[in-house]
Formats: sequence, C-alpha cells, structure tokens
Amino acid sequence: SKGSKRAKKKKKKKKKGGADEEEEGGGKGVSDDFTMNVGDDRFKGMFRDPNFAIDPTSPAFKNTKGTHLLIEEGRKQFMDKARARKNQADAAAGGGKNKGKKKKK
Repeated sequence: SKGSKRAKKKKKKKKKGGADEEEEGGGKGVSDDFTMNVGDDRFKGMFRDPNFAIDPTSPAFKNTKGTHLLIEEGRKQFMDKARARKNQADAAAGGGKNKGKKKKK
C-alpha cells in the first residue's frame, strides 16, 4: 500500500530525472534546434551588460548553435564599438583629416 505507492513515485521520478540527466551529461542529448534572433532590440542588454555574459568555461555551459550565435554576436558588437571609439579618437586627434594617407597624383 504505502510502500508500493512510494516505489511507484520513486520510479516515476527516476524516469523523469533520467531524461534530464542525459541532457546535462557533457552535452549529449542537448536539443540544438532553438534559434534566436540576435538582432532583436529586446536582447541588446545581453550584449551590453557583463552580468549576462556567457562563460564557456562554466560547467553549466552547453555548446549549441544558439550559444555560438550569442557569443559571436557579442564579439561582433564589442568589435563594432571598439572601431567606433577608435574612429572617434582618430577624428578628434586629426581634426577630421586623413592622417598620413595622402594620395599622389
């Protein structure tokens, strides 16, 4: 009675937990069919706030197409900002002139 109910519950939990363990175990069984629109403005905070940075060294990290897209987009946005800052600094330092890039006729 009580013992058999507990055994059934335990068996049910084990079945449910077994699927989760497969997904967590070293990336085996991880669903890789999720796609995210990284260009959506609602997600821009993920790329700007370091609290949302993805850490590939974390044991909880799962290497999927989605995480790869997020990491690449974060890098792209970081490089775009760095280029913009460099261009602003160059323009301010050179007074808007082409520094050292004179064309010969």
